[in-house]
Amino acid sequence: MQQSREHQVPASVEIFLVEDNPADILLFKRILRMTCLAHGLTISSDGTDALERLENRGGGRPYRPDVIFLDLNLPGKPGAEVLATLKADPLLASIPVAVLTGSDNPDDPATCSSLGAALFLNKPVFFEQFSVLASAIERFVTEALSAKRSEPEAQLQAVAAGQILTAPGTCSPAAPLRRT
Repeated sequence: MQQSREHQVPASVEIFLVEDNPADILLFKRILRMTCLAHGLTISSDGTDALERLENRGGGRPYRPDVIFLDLNLPGKPGAEVLATLKADPLLASIPVAVLTGSDNPDDPATCSSLGAALFLNKPVFFEQFSVLASAIERFVTEALSAKRSEPEAQLQAVAAGQILTAPGTCSPAAPLRRT
């Protein structure tokens, strides 16, 4: 994938993936390889563990990723509850969260938006959807990191609220990308 001047790739970004399905974790890793993002990736397989890491319940240094990709259907605490908890915590609320799910519930995008998700993405079903999803992930991460570096508070909050993200103009028939 060739990078354009418009989307300069950040030096490095810390990504937190909250996903319990090993096949979907592998898919996410492959999608990251399709992008030009230099990244660190931390994975949590359940909602309770994810919140413990972020809220520093273990007593160590708190984990503060640049962006979070969150599945809705998780063991422990479901993704919607994790999202609500994150956005209610003043120390975590500014971290942009993209929901990445296989759920086909038509109410999920609106629910996630009302809880504070910046972006709602469906996991790809068809091969053609992978590049669309890779572009959406790369753009989301790049814009979130750029906002964090330029004006940490105002712009990062705008990205976290989904106000800056510019989604690709074309989507596959299954609509893998939806702005919340």
